[in-house]
Amino acid sequence: VSEFRQIKKDILDMYPDAIFYVEQHLVSKKHEVGGFVDLIVDIGDGTQIVYDFKTTDAEFADDEMKPLSSYRKSFGPLKAPFQNMSQSKFMDHLIQTNIYGNMLEEQIDPNQPGVKNKVDQIRIIPIIRSIKNGKIESARIANNYVRIPRNQKTRELADNMMAFSRVIRDDFDKNYP
Repeated sequence: VSEFRQIKKDILDMYPDAIFYVEQHLVSKKHEVGGFVDLIVDIGDGTQIVYDFKTTDAEFADDEMKPLSSYRKSFGPLKAPFQNMSQSKFMDHLIQTNIYGNMLEEQIDPNQPGVKNKVDQIRIIPIIRSIKNGKIESARIANNYVRIPRNQKTRELADNMMAFSRVIRDDFDKNYP
């Protein structure tokens, strides 16, 4: 609990006017998909930062918030039509959190009526846990967060993933008789 208070303090030190939204339900009307994001921080300048907590048994990033090679380790290509991309924990998290960013940007900023949200940063906060005999023995916040890219390319990737997901859902009965 004290580590989560420290996260909040660190964010408020950088953004004194920040407003925190925890476990927020997001929906894309465009793609008819939704999900829950762990934390959104409105930093007070019309932009939001998306934070997602991930459990792990190792660090994900260096002290510059760059993903470690072990976090980027490929498990092979993604499935078609995204087979030109490598599947890894990092890529899975990049896609998931950018989907959250896209869904959030479809919505209106509650602090600025009539203005859409703008997500310009995404962070993964790893929670390192130790498991013994099938039970969590200890857990702590990792030494470093991960900076997830948020740009036009990642926005388009997330949008394409949501569109593809919708096609699969629309054709579910045909594809899975």
